[in-house]
Amino acid sequence: MDMILNSLPTRTWNHLGMNETKLSVAESIYDNHCPEVSFDSSVSWNPSASRDNSLPEIKNGMGKDMKAITSQASIGLAETAEGVRMEKPMILKWSYAHGEKSVSRVVLHAEKNSVLSAIMVLSSESELSEGFSAVRTEIYADENAVVNLYVAQLLGADTLCFNDISGICKDNAQINLVKLELGSGKLYAGTQIDLMGVNSSFNTDIGYHVLENQVLDMNYVANHFGAHTSSHMNVSGTLDENSRKIFRGTIDFKRGCTSSSGTENENVLLLGDNMVNQTIPLILCQEEDVEGNHGASIGKLDDKVLFYLASRGFSEREAQQLIARSRIEAVCQKIPDEDIQAQIREYEDKRGSNAND
Repeated sequence: MDMILNSLPTRTWNHLGMNETKLSVAESIYDNHCPEVSFDSSVSWNPSASRDNSLPEIKNGMGKDMKAITSQASIGLAETAEGVRMEKPMILKWSYAHGEKSVSRVVLHAEKNSVLSAIMVLSSESELSEGFSAVRTEIYADENAVVNLYVAQLLGADTLCFNDISGICKDNAQINLVKLELGSGKLYAGTQIDLMGVNSSFNTDIGYHVLENQVLDMNYVANHFGAHTSSHMNVSGTLDENSRKIFRGTIDFKRGCTSSSGTENENVLLLGDNMVNQTIPLILCQEEDVEGNHGASIGKLDDKVLFYLASRGFSEREAQQLIARSRIEAVCQKIPDEDIQAQIREYEDKRGSNAND
């Protein structure tokens, strides 16, 4: 099955072939995989909900081919009632068996004046597990609502992963996304947030560490429709030898989004010489009274830093991994659950040991 994933909103990189990703996936029957969920009384959860026609359709983050794969998956629906503010996030855990091929779909709906927080953890039975995971998440933030989503991707090294997130923000609503991309031999992740309402906002912090022979393909789009909207994309990660990564980040100022602002920034650390890094910051504009900023910093560890760490007894490889871990730790600490933080650190310890063997 031939697929097109993570297309840019506008074809601007024709000569470099970075407008989208074309992928061939073996035809297969995918099982429906419902996550293990823990939550308190501040949120309702229905593991097999029907599509709520009162919620608007969202264009998903990775494109129509991803939407087709997940269209038959049962919908897990989490909702907070109007005015309810969750203090403890709900936790959704996907644990995949070796060789499992499955799809999942989750809808997060925060009604007016409410706060919904969710932590998603994707893991395999071992660091070397193979399989296929496709998870599609839709977010609806009604007026004055806040949705906080935290995602830790800790899949096996031979797992193919599709992770799709899309969302709509109404007046004064906010979507905050914290995401760690660590596992999966080939990961394709796409996010699209539509800022429909006045004063709505989208903020994201992404951390990644791409090891040898891994592929990470990301596409993030913030569509500004409402006036006085804002978006912030902060991306920081590390590429090891023989790895490949592409980050597409788009801020799209639509007509009518006056006095809106958007910022995107990526910081890439290269640990080696033979890797492929592609960073595509893109700002599209149909409105005059807006402010858009983008930037990228790409490079290796400074010799002074290496010398300082060597004087403290660290080898060059140990120094590199220490700096790489510090980037992951900065994002890890934003996840509001100590047990999951510990799980992430343990996973990184095992990956580091395997990479050094």
